[in-house]
Amino acid sequence: MGQDLDAEEALARTVLLIADDVLDKARGDDPELKRDILEGLRATTVRIVADDLNLSSHAGQSCVVALAGLIAMMGIRVTLDMPNVRLLHAQPPLRGTHLVAALEEYAADMVPGAVIDEARTTDDLVIVLGSSPFEGAGYFRLTGTDWSFELSERPSGSPWTAEMAIGALAGAAASAAEAFRAALGGISAISGISISSLPRNSIDFKRVVRVDLGHPLLKTDAVDVGVVDAVSAGAITSAVLYCMRRLVNVQGRFRVFDRDTFDLSNLNRYMFGRRSDVGRNKVDLLSGYGTSNLVIDGVPVMFSDGWVSEHGPFSPTVLVGVDHIPSRWAVQRAAPSWCCVGATSHLWLALVSTHLDGDPCAGCAHPTDSDAEGEIPTVSFVSFWAGLLQVRALLLHAVGVIPESPQVLVAPAGLYGDYGILHVGLPPNSNCPVRCRACQTATSRAG
Repeated sequence: MGQDLDAEEALARTVLLIADDVLDKARGDDPELKRDILEGLRATTVRIVADDLNLSSHAGQSCVVALAGLIAMMGIRVTLDMPNVRLLHAQPPLRGTHLVAALEEYAADMVPGAVIDEARTTDDLVIVLGSSPFEGAGYFRLTGTDWSFELSERPSGSPWTAEMAIGALAGAAASAAEAFRAALGGISAISGISISSLPRNSIDFKRVVRVDLGHPLLKTDAVDVGVVDAVSAGAITSAVLYCMRRLVNVQGRFRVFDRDTFDLSNLNRYMFGRRSDVGRNKVDLLSGYGTSNLVIDGVPVMFSDGWVSEHGPFSPTVLVGVDHIPSRWAVQRAAPSWCCVGATSHLWLALVSTHLDGDPCAGCAHPTDSDAEGEIPTVSFVSFWAGLLQVRALLLHAVGVIPESPQVLVAPAGLYGDYGILHVGLPPNSNCPVRCRACQTATSRAG
């Protein structure tokens, strides 16, 4: 019973998201419905298929690790149909030297009741990596390059041999959304509530998802992102550092500011989190995964308007992953020359905006405070997309590229459409609470 209660707490925000955003039951206050959703998630099984060839690259291994973790964080069972190959590089928060064994050990220390194993069960969905052989119906094949991926029902594909893991990590996030859809049918059957037949709610094996996060100046060569200040040690920043640890040719130094502690409700989306970490300060948790190439310094303070006078100026490069919108304004007022904000909204949106000195700022992008009360509905792959896109923005900045657009919007559960990823402009906002230079200039011109 204790483990069941812990699982309810760990998955509470994912359950709430399904109740609110899929079943249209506002705030998910019905205890019976919550139990039905939880049962439906835990009754779903996704098999990941990979062979030695497709696990012979760091990108292929990173894809499997990220995908298994993102699925298991939803309470969905993962079956590993693959050899127990030796890990080419460390894959934190995994422990151990071999892929399958490390994933199984990890599952025992994450969402209570999570299962990642090699047991043969009836599968609700199969994800096949690269050119790995597979016979059967009802599967997606995930292929990719250093910076891109394709998810489709191809009978065969190219082996995963990429050096850079960005395409692999993006492909894992897209595949996790299909696992989410795979669970909805069972949830509908258990709860007796019909689910809208909208494309975002149902699996379509004829659907093809292609995403390319590359840029002509983004190579696989060594890159130094310099000193980066990260405000918040929450799920988005955890995703940033998780992705950075898998970019073996990238180095930098991060200072992470937060005083929150890690709790059970974070397990549904926190890439570096283990159940044994509950109660630890988040910055201590993250700093423990630093290396000589990726230094992570945790600073256990909460950012506020008076922070700079007490702790000194920010680095010129700042990442913001905090949910609290007034804190985004406060960071922007501290005037870093490059500021990148990662934000999410339920199941539907991950938004990353980049703000250069003198351009429309974070206040222009987020001009009003949220009036939402209580827990915020979340799911693993949405926060992950926000962190991954912040990493891409950081890499572009490190090689001197001005963003193609200041805002990137991703529909994590709708990547199959024309509007899965949008690059959009950001005009000055006359209601900007920061009163940035761009806003004041535009207002004076209008006057």
